[in-house]
Amino acid sequence: MTCGMARLLMIFARPGATELDGGEISALESHLAECPNCREHSRQGRRDDDSIARAMRAVVVPVRLQAELASQLARTSRFSLMRKIAILTLAGGVLLVGWRLWPAPVFDADAIAASAYDEVANRDGVVEWLARQNPLFSFPPRFNGKFLVACERRTIHGVTAPVLTFVRRDSLARVAVVTENQFRNLAEVATGRAAENSVSTIVVLRMAESPGVVYLVEVLNGPIEPFYNDEEISAT
Repeated sequence: MTCGMARLLMIFARPGATELDGGEISALESHLAECPNCREHSRQGRRDDDSIARAMRAVVVPVRLQAELASQLARTSRFSLMRKIAILTLAGGVLLVGWRLWPAPVFDADAIAASAYDEVANRDGVVEWLARQNPLFSFPPRFNGKFLVACERRTIHGVTAPVLTFVRRDSLARVAVVTENQFRNLAEVATGRAAENSVSTIVVLRMAESPGVVYLVEVLNGPIEPFYNDEEISAT
């Protein structure tokens, strides 16, 4: 299960909810046991739910509305998602009159653009960003910086690491920078192509000047060579 799918299922994995079947709940619990980022996201969601519940209980709901909601709940023990949304919206219309605990944030396009520029506008900026993660980390060998579009921290098979995303035409390459001991068997994986199918190519890269650092590359919809600098020798 991917982190994206897990976080989608978390929306419906609330106490008393019935949308998820046993298999989905089991898969989600297994993912949360292995992924610290999603586990913390789930805990934060529960804390937010508790805070919202306390705020909702503190607001006096008109008797007539209470009766209407109780009547609807009594008609069926299982609600469709759309019906739940409609009922919550009806109750929320009353609650929002006096509820201002979480005001909406201000959209700041300049701040977003500045943040993106600082991280990915040039190769030097990314080199500095990687060094802040770990002094041993450096820019992926052979990769052409002009194809870089994003850098972020992501969880890959339970390991959180800086990930650089490169895009060239219809192909995408994600490069995770990790230390060799972050995976128990990574020292045994040879440098070069580790796996390949009709959709993706997995390549393992290392640099002699950075012992213990490994670049795990996943290329989607194409080979890895077009992402390299023209003057560099392609990996085999």
